[in-house]
Amino acid sequence: SIMTVFLPNLTRVRHEAAAFRKQVMLLFGIMGVMGIGMLVGYGWVLPPTVGWFFGDAYSGASVYLIYGAIAYLMLVMSFILINIAIVLERVNHLVTLAVFAAILLGVLMYRHDSIQHVFLIESVTYLAMFLVLIAGLLKKGRLNG
Repeated sequence: SIMTVFLPNLTRVRHEAAAFRKQVMLLFGIMGVMGIGMLVGYGWVLPPTVGWFFGDAYSGASVYLIYGAIAYLMLVMSFILINIAIVLERVNHLVTLAVFAAILLGVLMYRHDSIQHVFLIESVTYLAMFLVLIAGLLKKGRLNG
């Protein structure tokens, strides 16, 4: 796991603002490239394999792979921010997680008409959570360790 490699480095340099920011940017750069690769794979490379592995009856499900990948990518990016908050010994992310878990559960309870709705709800919720988490970390002094 990329986080397994970066957590000790982030922890080691958490009180050195420039070095910490450099490690965070490197982490997001690597994850961004991997995320793009994942989206390309799930959008264009993997869809034909659904029919190969599961038969023609399931080949229609291949169009949903990219939607699941988008939601997963947003969740992974949020997970990275949560780990950064933990390294910085912040606790505000716990409130953010609880709020977005409640929002996700509540919205899914009322709007789960189709798999497209579920993926859209997940993607929007995880993106919003990412934005709130990053805003919390970028507040004055949040990335200074």
